[in-house]
Amino acid sequence: CSPVVAHIDAETDAIVTCAIWLRDADTNDYLLDDQCTVVGNWSGEPIIFQRNLAKSWWESDLNTSLVVLGNHTIWVNATRPYYSSSNCTILVEVTSPSLFSHQGLDYVDANLGSSYNAVFRYSYTDDTGIADALIEVVSITGPVGGLTYGSTIAVPGQLGNYSIEFQVEIGGSYSVVVRASKDGHNTETASFNIVASGIGTNFLLLNGSSDVMNVGTDYQLALQYLNSTGEALSGAEVVVVDVVPVSGLGFSPTQYQGNGTYTILISAHDVGVFSITLRANLSGYDPQLAIFTLVVSPQPSILTVDPFVYSIPVDSNYTLFAEFANLTHHGLENASISVASVDPSSGLWFSETIDLGLGVYSISLIPSVEGTYNLVLMGALENYQNSTTLFTLVVTEVSTNLRTSDDLVSGFTYFTDSFEVLLLYERTDNDTLVSGAAIEISAVAGLDYTVTETPQGYLMIINSSILGRWSLSLRASKAHYRNSSMIFDFEVRETITTLSGVGLPTDLYFGVLYDFSQSFGQNDSTGIDNATIIQTYRGIQGNPILWIDHDNGTYSFTLTAGDPGYYVVSIEFSKYGYEPAESSFSFTILKVPTVVTPSPLPDSLYGSRSYNLDIYVNSTQHGALEDAVVTYSPSLDSFVISQSFANGWYNITFSPETGNFSTAVVYVTKHGFEEARVEFPLFVSSIPFMVPDEYMLNSTYSLLQGDNLHLSLRLIAGDTEEQVSDAIVSFLILETGTSGIFENHTDASYTATIPVPSEVGAYSLRISVKKDSFADMNYNIILISNVDSAALAANSLMIGIEVSALLLGIISVVYISRRRLKQKSTLKRAELLGFRERFHDASNIIGLLIIQRSNGLPIYSRILKGGFEMSMISGFISAISSFASEMRTEQKLWAAIPISEIVTAVQTEELIWALLTVDIPSRALIKNLEEMSLQIGPKFDSKPDILSAMSRSPDVALDYESEFDYSFETHFDILLILNYLSYDENQPGQYPLIEEAIDSPEFESPFSANELVAYLVASGLEERRSYALAIKAIEAGFLIPE
Repeated sequence: CSPVVAHIDAETDAIVTCAIWLRDADTNDYLLDDQCTVVGNWSGEPIIFQRNLAKSWWESDLNTSLVVLGNHTIWVNATRPYYSSSNCTILVEVTSPSLFSHQGLDYVDANLGSSYNAVFRYSYTDDTGIADALIEVVSITGPVGGLTYGSTIAVPGQLGNYSIEFQVEIGGSYSVVVRASKDGHNTETASFNIVASGIGTNFLLLNGSSDVMNVGTDYQLALQYLNSTGEALSGAEVVVVDVVPVSGLGFSPTQYQGNGTYTILISAHDVGVFSITLRANLSGYDPQLAIFTLVVSPQPSILTVDPFVYSIPVDSNYTLFAEFANLTHHGLENASISVASVDPSSGLWFSETIDLGLGVYSISLIPSVEGTYNLVLMGALENYQNSTTLFTLVVTEVSTNLRTSDDLVSGFTYFTDSFEVLLLYERTDNDTLVSGAAIEISAVAGLDYTVTETPQGYLMIINSSILGRWSLSLRASKAHYRNSSMIFDFEVRETITTLSGVGLPTDLYFGVLYDFSQSFGQNDSTGIDNATIIQTYRGIQGNPILWIDHDNGTYSFTLTAGDPGYYVVSIEFSKYGYEPAESSFSFTILKVPTVVTPSPLPDSLYGSRSYNLDIYVNSTQHGALEDAVVTYSPSLDSFVISQSFANGWYNITFSPETGNFSTAVVYVTKHGFEEARVEFPLFVSSIPFMVPDEYMLNSTYSLLQGDNLHLSLRLIAGDTEEQVSDAIVSFLILETGTSGIFENHTDASYTATIPVPSEVGAYSLRISVKKDSFADMNYNIILISNVDSAALAANSLMIGIEVSALLLGIISVVYISRRRLKQKSTLKRAELLGFRERFHDASNIIGLLIIQRSNGLPIYSRILKGGFEMSMISGFISAISSFASEMRTEQKLWAAIPISEIVTAVQTEELIWALLTVDIPSRALIKNLEEMSLQIGPKFDSKPDILSAMSRSPDVALDYESEFDYSFETHFDILLILNYLSYDENQPGQYPLIEEAIDSPEFESPFSANELVAYLVASGLEERRSYALAIKAIEAGFLIPE
C-alpha cells in the first residue's frame, strides 16, 4: 500500500480525509474487492478504511478535534487472503488557525536618520493573543543598507502584540515583510512600507566604467547627473576628487553640455592604469560619487607572416615575407624587423632583413640539416609597441607513400589458400617508384609471407594455416627517403560449405523410429569427413538423435519420437577451417491415434441392475493398446463394481442408481496415445412393473352391496419380464377410506379380498404397487355397489330390471372394448406421468446463471427459491468460472456438461449457461437448457462488444433482462411454480371447476398450482384431468399471479 498524500496539513476541529492506494505488487492492478481489509489508527482507536471505486483507493475521515495540536502518524495495515500484508504511514499535522497583522498604516513616512517602532498582532481567529511566538523580518526591499532594525519585543500587558524598531539610514522607499510562527499554529506574514524623505539622484558614466587610450592622445569623459525621476540636474558641481596614481594625466575644467551632461577632457602623458574618482553635488539633492578606470598604453602594432608554417626538402631554400602595420593595417616603414630567436639554434642560416616598402620585409632561410625550426620575429618602431610573431619551417626527408596497386586497405582468403597483393613505394612529389627499398611486415604466428621486387612494384604473397583477422603493419624504408607505412586488414575465412539431404516429416508419432540423412561438403561437392555434430533442441528437449559418419561426407541419423509436442531441432556440422552448416527441422510429435470399439448397451438403464461394457482400443501405429489407465466421469465412477483389462480389451461392470446423471464417460489413457473415450447417456430409471395380459385387472367391477371383490395379480419386471415378488400391493377406496394390503404368495402372485361398500353407488378403487428400485404403479378402478335384488324384489322389480339391463350393457361394453380401454389407459397413464414430471422439474429449479467465459462476470441471474444469500450465489459463480478455466479443450459447445449434481452447464462460444437445481436434473430439463442456449446464445456470441458493455454497465444488462426472463420462463415451465391470488373475472365460465375451487371458503389464497391440483383431485376430479385443467388455465392467463 502507499499513501495518496503522505503529509496532510489540517486545522483543529475539522474533518479531513486520508487515502491510500492498494495494488497487486506483481500486476500493479488496484485491489478493491470485499476480501481486502485496511485498518489504521487515530486518537488511540482503530479506523476502518472504505473503498472508493470511483477513485480506485481506500479512504477514511479523521476528526481533528479528537487529538491535540502537533504531528500525528497514522499506521495503516492492509491485508487480503493469499496476499502478504502491507503497511504504510501518513503524517497529519494539526494546527490552529491564526491571524497576523501590522498595527499601523500600510505606508509610513519617515525622515533620514529617524526611527519607526512597528507594532504587530498575532492572535487566534477570536482575537485572543498568541504568546511566545517567533516574530521575524523576512525581507526588506529598497536601497541596500538604507533600513536597519532591532530585536523583536513582546509589548508588555498586550498579549499577542510585538514591536520592532526600524532605523532609516538612506532615503528611499522600503517594503518590509514580517513573519509570525509557533509550533501547532499556522505561520502568517504581514507587510508594510516605509518612505524616507529626500530627493534621490543618479550619477551616470556615459562612457562606461572603464576605457582605453593611447599615450600622447586626449580622451573626453562624459557624465550625466539626474534626479530620481530621471530629470536633468544643471548647475551641479562635478569635479575630480581623486586620481590613482596621482601623476600621468591632465584634466580640463568641467563643461556642462545640457540635459544634465558634463564633460571633462583628459590628456595622457604616461603609460599606466588610472583610477579616477568623480563627485556630483547639488544643494537639496543626494550627492553621488563615481569611479572611472582609464588604461593608457602605447600605440599597438601588428607583425604577421603568411603562411606561418612551411615545409621544404633539405636541399631547398625559402624566402620569408613579413608585414609590419598599425591597427588599421597601414604598413609601417623604416621599422627594425629581426629574427629574435631560432630553435634549434643550428642547422638554419638566415639573411639580413630587406625593407620592400609599405611595411613589407623579406628574409632568406637556407637549411642544412633536417628538422623543425621555430623562428621568433620581432618588429620595433618608435612610439609603437614592439610586436612579435612565430614562423615554423619544417625541413624534411624526401616524402614517400606506401600503398597497394588497387588502393586496397583490406583483403581476405579462404583457409589454406594463398593471397597476393602488389605494393607501391612512391615519391609524393613526382609519383615515381622507389626501388631497392626494404619491405617489412608485422609477424603473425600461422601466417607466412614473401615479398619480391618487380618492375611494377613489390609483390607480397601470404600463406595461411590458421583462421583469424589481423591488422598487418607494412613498412617501406630506404636511406634519405622518408619511411612510409600502412595498415592492411587481412582475414582468413572458413571454407564455404554446403549441406543437403532429406529431413524429417512434419508430423511424427510417439514411439516410432525415423531415419534420415544429410551430406556435408564444399562448394565443389567434395565431402567433409570427421565433422563435429551438435544437436540442439529449441524450447522442449527431445530424445537424442543417433548418427553414423560414412566417410564420404554423408551422415545418417535415427530419431525415436518421444513425448508429444512441438519441437525444433538444429543439427550443426562443424570442422576447423570450414564454415559451419546447420540444418533445422520443425516437427510435431503427435499422440498415436486410437480406435475405440465399445460393446452396445441397452437402450434403457435401470437402477440396481448390472451392465457390462466391453471396450477394445487399438492404435494405428502399435496395435492393441495395453496397460492404459482407465478413469471415469464423476457420474459413472461410483457405480463401477468391477473391471478387467487384457490385450487391448477393457471390461467394465457397473450398477447405476436410479436418477438422471447426464452423460457418462469412460476415459482410456496412456502416455503418447490419443485418449480413447466412450460416452453414453446415463439416464437411469426405476424398473417399470408390468402385468401379464392374463392377470390384467378390469377398469370397472360391479357387485352387490356388502359383497367382496376378489382380485388376483401377478407382476413382472419391465426390462427382464421376470416375476416380481415381495412387492407391496395395496388398495384404497377413496370415498370410504377402506384400505388393505394384497397377500404375497410364494408363487409371486398377489391376492386380496376387498369389501364392497354397503351404500349403493360408484366408488374409486386405487390399487398401488411399490417396491425398491421399481417405479410405483397405480391402478384406478371404478367399483359399483348395486342393490341386493332378492331383498328388494317385491317393490323394485322395474328398478332391478333396469339395473340389470344397465349392468348387462356395461359388461357388454367393457368386454367389447377391453383392449381399446387398455390402450387408452396406458396413454392416460403416460400423460399423467408427463404432467407430474413437468411439475417436478419446475419445482426442482433453483435458478439460472449466465456468465462470460472469458472473465467469469455474470450478465444475467434469476433465483427462484428463497434462502440463497449473495455469498452463496457468488460461490456458484466462482465454481462455474473455475469450471470454465479448467474445461477440457475437447468439450463440445451447445451440449450440457454436469459440473456437480446440482449445477449443469452449457457452453457457447462466449457464454456459460448454468442451471441450478435442488436434485439431479431430468433429461427434459437438460434438453430445455440446451434449447434455450441455442436459441439466444448465437446472438450474443456474435456481439462480444455487447457482452463487454453488459459486464461494465448494469443499465445495459437491464436492457436485455426481459429477453432472458421470457426465454427462461417459457423453456422451464416457471409459471407452474408461481403463487396465484385468484382468477380472471373477465373470463367467466371458462374453467368452472377452478372458479368453484378458488371461491370455496376452504381454499386459501395465495395458492400454488400444486395446491390447486390437489384440491381438484380431492374434489373427485381425476388426477390426470386435474393437472391438465390447471396447466391449461395457467397457460391461458386465467390465473392471476401474486
